[in-house]
Amino acid sequence: MAGKLITERTGVNGDVSFLVRIREAGVAVSKTFKTKKEAEKFIREVKTKIDRGESVDITKIKKMTLAQIFDEYLKHNTVAKGKKYDLEKLKLEIGKVPLSNFKAGTFALYLKTKLEQEIPDQAKKKKSHPLYDGHQVVDPDTGKLKKDLQRKHYQEILLCNQNSIVLARKASRLHF
Repeated sequence: MAGKLITERTGVNGDVSFLVRIREAGVAVSKTFKTKKEAEKFIREVKTKIDRGESVDITKIKKMTLAQIFDEYLKHNTVAKGKKYDLEKLKLEIGKVPLSNFKAGTFALYLKTKLEQEIPDQAKKKKSHPLYDGHQVVDPDTGKLKKDLQRKHYQEILLCNQNSIVLARKASRLHF
């Protein structure tokens, strides 16, 4: 442990505490402990985190919002479109919550309310095509829609032809 990392402090009541100050690789951390053993353990943990390149400042992480965490995740990971949409939706709904306030119980409550929430009808329902309604066609003279009477006539002829074919088949089976 290089330098003076642990400072022994005596309080007004005569209580002894140990102040740890670490300033290394752009990281500045300080914390007070009741025993020297706890202070040394903290120094080892912080130094290993610094060596691994992990974040050391826990208060900074706890102040981050969930939206910032989701953005970091999306920035450094490849995500499918559906999952990305889900994360964006979560960002809108719970993104302003700081990590320090995010607890399992509150998230369970959020999930419960989401599950109990009614799903609204689709905003844009698929509309039927205007030409399909009642077999309408565009009149070439006026440019307006009109009933397709020819189609109805052709359908009647087709129906008659099918009936006559059926009658002809039935008649051919009968031998006089």
